Amino acid sequence: MEISSYLDTKPVGPGIRISDREKWDKLEGVESYMNILKKAGDLLKEPMPKTSDELYLDFTKTGIRSNWEKVNFGSRRSRIKTFTVAECLENKGGFIPAIEEAVSDICKEKTWVMPAHDRGLGNFNGKITEIDLGSSMFALDLATSYFVLGDKLSRGCRTMIEENISRRILIPYKDMVTGKQPMNWWLKAENNWNAVCLGCVTAAGLTMLESKEDRAWFISEALKYSKYYLAGFTEDGYCSEGLDYWSYGFSYYVILAESILKATHGEINLFDDEKTKVISEFPSKIEIMNGVSPAFADCGVKAKPLASLVKHISSRYGKTSGVYNNLVIDIALFYCLAVSFPEKAEPPIFTERGNSDLRTWFNNAGILICRPAKDSSCKIGVALKGGHNGEQHNHNDVGSYVVVMGKEPVVLDPGSETYTARTFSDRRYESNFLNSFGHSVPVVGGQLQKTGADARAKILKTDFTDDCDAFAMDIASAYAVNELQSLKRTFVYSRKGDGSLTVTDEVSFSKPMSFETAVITLGTFEKKSDSALIISSGKEKLLAEFSTDGGAIEIISGEIGETHGNIKPLRIGFKLKIPVEKATITVIYSPL
Repeated sequence: MEISSYLDTKPVGPGIRISDREKWDKLEGVESYMNILKKAGDLLKEPMPKTSDELYLDFTKTGIRSNWEKVNFGSRRSRIKTFTVAECLENKGGFIPAIEEAVSDICKEKTWVMPAHDRGLGNFNGKITEIDLGSSMFALDLATSYFVLGDKLSRGCRTMIEENISRRILIPYKDMVTGKQPMNWWLKAENNWNAVCLGCVTAAGLTMLESKEDRAWFISEALKYSKYYLAGFTEDGYCSEGLDYWSYGFSYYVILAESILKATHGEINLFDDEKTKVISEFPSKIEIMNGVSPAFADCGVKAKPLASLVKHISSRYGKTSGVYNNLVIDIALFYCLAVSFPEKAEPPIFTERGNSDLRTWFNNAGILICRPAKDSSCKIGVALKGGHNGEQHNHNDVGSYVVVMGKEPVVLDPGSETYTARTFSDRRYESNFLNSFGHSVPVVGGQLQKTGADARAKILKTDFTDDCDAFAMDIASAYAVNELQSLKRTFVYSRKGDGSLTVTDEVSFSKPMSFETAVITLGTFEKKSDSALIISSGKEKLLAEFSTDGGAIEIISGEIGETHGNIKPLRIGFKLKIPVEKATITVIYSPL
């Protein structure tokens, strides 16, 4: 049966119409939604923030993304969805003038494409009309407001939305898919760009297009191209982009799925797919303990999944999982799905310990998460990374690891740097956040790890028991050092007593070469003895005992030289004082 036969005569959009008072009124008094209403009231007192050509061109001149993004994402575009939700909650018309002012002002912009994605300024100068994360997300924001507010908006405003979404998004999308203009790279990308852009464009099309045949075409193309996003995950559901990008990309994949589900009256269900279900479980599986997850790839060290997303997909699959205390509902997801939660409901509160499984083994990705047994005396959990250096949002981090005590990642991956023009250029690995200097991995013969999928961990051993998990890998391919003959890293995680992690590096060269390993922390350290350090982070203290058969070890420490906000990671290097042909360095971590 053709897709068009599933569709209504008139288009339907995401969210719940303002006229459906039974559903909106159920949210009266719910704290999360009342906070949105208060925020909108405060915003009404502030004038519409101004942008300019000069601000758009600032990125071209300085490489700094945040100046334009702070004004245009943080202040201008966000007003429309905040005011729309507030109007749906209050239903008194008080926010409509501000919505229409914002729509009018933003529709005057030369392009909705972000400066960071318009480096040649083709969109800014009107030579091309591409679709990026920023333009597609804003189009969906407008389409959602258009749908849920209906004729609360003036005819002039509605016409403006129709014309701008058509000109900037729907027509260029159809032209690039049908070959009338070059295809944007993200259509076949195996990362968040595919899910975000495709989800937003499709949902906007299903909201704005009158023709059933046109809407059916958008669904057909979404089914074809969304498979690339799913292909970016390993079969075990691992997201190499990191937890933050799982939240970002998968939330828009959910919006895509929900939009198609709603438009086809349940006939086409993207949730009815085993890999999608496995991907949805990633936040629970990547969690180490107590809500702490590793900041692998471009991810924040305090990253947590969106509570609204977790709650929604949990309802789709009939379960809940993970530890997501004190998280607020993400307004972007709420804005599109709207009132998808039970009446008077807040995001779920889960148990403090989180995932109670002893481990998660992402065997396809080579990632191991080890946790204490429930109600045991073991105080630490760990994340151990194999993988390769050609992953999505890659860092050169083969062999890296994280050690958590309580709620504190004492030894950690520092996560992403503050994005600039350098971050996504051929200079990416100049950053010590992104190259291997900023990770708890060796420096071999003075060389950091190389980039590319051929720099990968070869898993040599996995031996998992209730008391102990052993994980060994050959990481020699990560280093372009001709004299390197072998480099084996072995992790042994023990749940006995207070718990421990032993990290052993065994290296051999064809001639004497320098060798060191390292530990990354946001805390401080002090020397306890000639063979032991105390690493402190927050209220937690970890003993690091080190030894070698390669002579004396020199401790070299210092900040890694990059920042992400106020985060300034410390690198503690364990360096052999003399070159060696063969050596073993062992570091044992245990709680204090």
